Amino acid sequence: MKLAHKILAPVAILAAIAILIALAGMIGLNRMGDAAHRMADDSDLVIKTSELRSVSRALQRDALNLIFEPEAGRASIASRFDSRAQAMEAQLVAIEAVVGDRDRRFIGLQREVIRALIRVRELALAGETDAAHQAFINGVRQAERAASELTDPMIDDGIAEVAAQSTGLEDTRTSVMSVMLATAVIGILAGVLLSSLVARRGVIAPLGRMTGAMARLKARDYGFDLADAGRSDEIGAMAAAVATFRDAMQETDRLQAEQRAAEERTLRRLARRAELVKEFVDGMNGLSARLADEARQLETDAGALSGAAAETSRMTASTSTATDRTTANVQTVAAATEELSASIGEISARANETASTSGSSANEARRTADQVGQLRRTAEEIGQVVALITDVAAQTNLLALNATIEAARAGEAGKGFAVVAAEVKTLATQTGRATEEIRAKVAAVQTATDGAVASIERIVGMIGEISSMTTSIATAVEEQSAATGEITRNVQEAANGTEQIRQDVQVLDQTATRTHDIAGRVGGFSTEVSRRSGELRDLVAGFVSRLSESEAAA
Repeated sequence: MKLAHKILAPVAILAAIAILIALAGMIGLNRMGDAAHRMADDSDLVIKTSELRSVSRALQRDALNLIFEPEAGRASIASRFDSRAQAMEAQLVAIEAVVGDRDRRFIGLQREVIRALIRVRELALAGETDAAHQAFINGVRQAERAASELTDPMIDDGIAEVAAQSTGLEDTRTSVMSVMLATAVIGILAGVLLSSLVARRGVIAPLGRMTGAMARLKARDYGFDLADAGRSDEIGAMAAAVATFRDAMQETDRLQAEQRAAEERTLRRLARRAELVKEFVDGMNGLSARLADEARQLETDAGALSGAAAETSRMTASTSTATDRTTANVQTVAAATEELSASIGEISARANETASTSGSSANEARRTADQVGQLRRTAEEIGQVVALITDVAAQTNLLALNATIEAARAGEAGKGFAVVAAEVKTLATQTGRATEEIRAKVAAVQTATDGAVASIERIVGMIGEISSMTTSIATAVEEQSAATGEITRNVQEAANGTEQIRQDVQVLDQTATRTHDIAGRVGGFSTEVSRRSGELRDLVAGFVSRLSESEAAA
């Protein structure tokens, strides 16, 4: 049942009770009307009977007047008599229509009175007054007496009946009023009780439950049931709506709790990310510092290598000069063997000088080999640093990828973070390319240093051979007096050896020149690495700054 119907139910009940009261009143009024009609009929009958008796007596007076009045006045009396006789007959007809069987005898007696009076009238008008008078006494008086015996009790009974009916009508009125009052009181009480019951059970109690449910809903208490949700009226619709609100608010609270938990997780993740970024920045700064230190050390070693190469070039020039002089001396010996004895001392001195120079060249070549080996080890350390930079660039690229994914998840709020992540990724890519170039150049340096070491080892071997040759020359000079032919052969071999030495010295000079160039390039590479490490440090600092700004803006 709809709520409007339940609200209108008390009104309908009161209306029904009012209808019952009206019906009771109508029934009472009908009863009173019937009683009043009966009383009116009885009163009319009494009145008509009384009037009939009065008319009968007037006719009797007119009949007597016709008997005793002079003849001159009888015409008017006769006229009145006729009018009254007609009126009495009309009264009898009217009474006859409403009287019962008992009263019909009264009608007959009254008509006998009328006939007797008409007989008297006719006799009186005929001048037979005595006969008329006798007819009046014998006929009219007897008929009147017989009629009066019925008329007077009937009038008295009618009056008594009217009085009784009046009393009954009053009693009926009192009864009807009592019934209407009782019906009204009982109906109103019943209507109020039924209306209160219907209103309480159908409206007030459900509204009270709804008010309590909404109060609990306001207090975020969702542990209540809505028994009225299955109703088909407005209360059921309200209960269903409250249930929907309850479920929606409960779901909203759950989503808010999940959102708060997600925000807390995000904050923890951002804090952890900040820690990782800080660790990354610290690591990158430390790596940049170490890379700068290694670059400076590499630059220093390159300078030392360049100096050693210059010194080697100088020594090779000196060795070349010495070998040229040795070649000239050997040729001089070959051209003038006769002067060999005179030149033994000079040859011995030159041979000793050559041996000393060869020893110095060997020592310088060994030092150069050590420097080149140090350069190779430095290049290997640079390769390790480059590998570390490559790993850091890969980690940076991975962090940039993760940052891009997180920025995509964050939506509009992560656009700035995505831009920074893209820049970091670009920086990591550039760093990777730079490290690959450095690695390639370091590999070239390692290859060059390996070649330089091999050449220097050959120079050392050749210088050892030169030393052996000069020793042989000294021995040959000491033994030249015993075997001039042996001296000539040895001089020829010395000429050949000095030519080989000259060629090897030229190779050593070229190697020293290349070593100097490589050392210059390594110095340039170390400067580039130092500059790149500074750029990397600046980019990392800028990335951290923009990341902090984007987080602060978010």
